[in-house]
Amino acid sequence: MKKLFSLKKSALVIAAVIFILGIANVSVAAASEAVVLDFNSLPMGTFIEHQEDGFNIKHIGYGDKQTISEVAAGNKVLKDSALNSYGAEVIISSLDGGNFYFNSLDYNNFNNNSGYHRIDVKAIKFDGTETIVQLKPTSSSFSTLTSTTLGVDGIELRQIRVNIVSGNADYSVDNIRLQPVGVIAPPSITVPDNKTGVEATGVTTHVDLGFATSDDSTAKITSNAPEGSMFGLGTTTVTWTATNSVGSSTAQQIVEVIDTTKPSITVTVPAVEKEATGLYTEVDLEVNVTDLVSSGADLVVSNNAPAAGFPVGDTTVTWTATDKAGNSSTATQKVTITDNIKPVFISVPADVTKLSSGPTTKVDIGTAIATDIFTVNVTNDAPTAGFPVGDTIVTWTATDANGNKTTATQKVTVYQYTFGGILQPINADGSSLFKLGSTVPVKFQLTGPDGKIVTDAVANISYAIYNENVIGTDTEAISTSAASTGNAFRYDSTGNQYIFNLNTKGWAAGSYQLTIKLSDGFSYTVKISSK
Repeated sequence: MKKLFSLKKSALVIAAVIFILGIANVSVAAASEAVVLDFNSLPMGTFIEHQEDGFNIKHIGYGDKQTISEVAAGNKVLKDSALNSYGAEVIISSLDGGNFYFNSLDYNNFNNNSGYHRIDVKAIKFDGTETIVQLKPTSSSFSTLTSTTLGVDGIELRQIRVNIVSGNADYSVDNIRLQPVGVIAPPSITVPDNKTGVEATGVTTHVDLGFATSDDSTAKITSNAPEGSMFGLGTTTVTWTATNSVGSSTAQQIVEVIDTTKPSITVTVPAVEKEATGLYTEVDLEVNVTDLVSSGADLVVSNNAPAAGFPVGDTTVTWTATDKAGNSSTATQKVTITDNIKPVFISVPADVTKLSSGPTTKVDIGTAIATDIFTVNVTNDAPTAGFPVGDTIVTWTATDANGNKTTATQKVTVYQYTFGGILQPINADGSSLFKLGSTVPVKFQLTGPDGKIVTDAVANISYAIYNENVIGTDTEAISTSAASTGNAFRYDSTGNQYIFNLNTKGWAAGSYQLTIKLSDGFSYTVKISSK
């Protein structure tokens, strides 16, 4: 890039002022060759302003001396309305407003006719401090000023003002050469593509963000990404920042971590069996639940187990685990409540004996009572029409709601006759003693339900040796006379009694038990002794 900035002046003052002002977040590439501003290339007119090579050039005349006119080919001067030459102010600013460096300022072809002149250079640093350098020709001929160092090499500047001051003589400055090191502005930054739909691998997930870039190779690039690039569930905005000596630029990258993985749920015991403790039984149930991301209150576990407890039988419990992202898993568990405990009878009626009232006899057998944790029903098998003569075993059955049963028995005895007891000569208390070989009359009376003497009963007698509470084998007794048949009693209508003449011939001395068995099935005993 090469532009000429030339100035011809007649007898007064020319002031060239170069401004370069900063605007944030604009980057301009460093310039490696001189930017030469050619005043002779400017168009004619007043308040001239134009742009070239990244600079805005504005020149303003003093007072009414604001007309640029061309006095010779290629030489332009500022004149007033009387065409007198006067000074002017030239302001040069960078179009992008960036700050910059200048190493040196060159003045070439500096021609002087007469009078005095000098060049003042004011460098205003970025921090507001100033450096002023005053330049003069090296000889009285004022022919040429060579390039000079401004003393601000490598320092960032906000602006430079160049004032050319002369006396009455004309002179020309064919060009002013500005040598910038670089125009400085905050760097640009380009961030990697957004990372969306990244599946979570844990409470935090590593995401490869990539790398941001800048057009300034010296810029420092940082981001606010979490340490290790480990991101939590959801959307995170990562701000990347590129920073150089002027300032910084930022850009955002979106990171989205999602969780579509269902929790893991496993029941500790797939099938649980427990004995019932009541109508409803409490059961402790357990389940193991894990999740890549959620835990604690963020991992909700529930089941449909009945709140009051489990009834007898099989119940399927469904467990549900739901994580923070709404992913759910289920597992089932079978709970079996059994009832193997039989009811228990609290009381069973005592055995009952009753005189018959006919072929069958109604008997109040009482009520059995049983208990169980469930409802229990007690029944019996007593004949509904009444009990026959003899012994009847009544079975009581207690059945709970689950079919468990317990039984108990009760004996109901219905006899046909009322036995009047053993009559004399035998003592009912067993104290009778008879002579061996003698005949012992055995006698008794029977009455019916109506209290009348029963005359048609069948009764038989037998005996057994009785020795020290040990009863021997029964033997049919033998009658000495007037026996009906064998060992059967005969009815004696005269005495209204049954009689059997017991023959003791052949007995040994000792005690004997006599047994009288009636036709209604009942037997009665009495003891005697012989010597």
